[in-house]
Amino acid sequence: MDEDKDKSLKKSNTIYSLPLTRVKQVMKTSPEIEKINGESLFLVCRAAELFISFITKKSYISGSRNFDYKHMANYVEKTDMLEFLLQILPKKITVHEFKKKMAEKNDSDDDDTSSEEDESSEASEAESSDDSAIQVDSDSDEKENSKNQNNKSFKHKTGDSP
Repeated sequence: MDEDKDKSLKKSNTIYSLPLTRVKQVMKTSPEIEKINGESLFLVCRAAELFISFITKKSYISGSRNFDYKHMANYVEKTDMLEFLLQILPKKITVHEFKKKMAEKNDSDDDDTSSEEDESSEASEAESSDDSAIQVDSDSDEKENSKNQNNKSFKHKTGDSP
């Protein structure tokens, strides 16, 4: 019986750690961090392990044989505290559901743009004299762009770097 307690204590004291070099690489990606102390690296690794343990235990559905992505995605979606993970762990949808959502979005966008187009056409009719000035500017811009294109091709043909 004492042997069982000793084994369970040894198991609970065992540190399962993430690779320190990998965690250090992730930490270095932050522009705010210049030097990483060994103690802080260990603490960040341990905190990451505890977070991983916490989220997997909470999102695991009891009675299920497997732990799936959908379990974690559902838990993240339902928990306000984990809102920062929504972009990393989005809830998966089928292609059919995605197309349906996109069609609904396009329909709502079409309704919004049609009313905006009506308002913009009324405003453009009121300011028709300004349209001619804009047209002249765009014509001169097109001429300028064509000159630049001709100059680029000429420089390239002569051997100058483009």
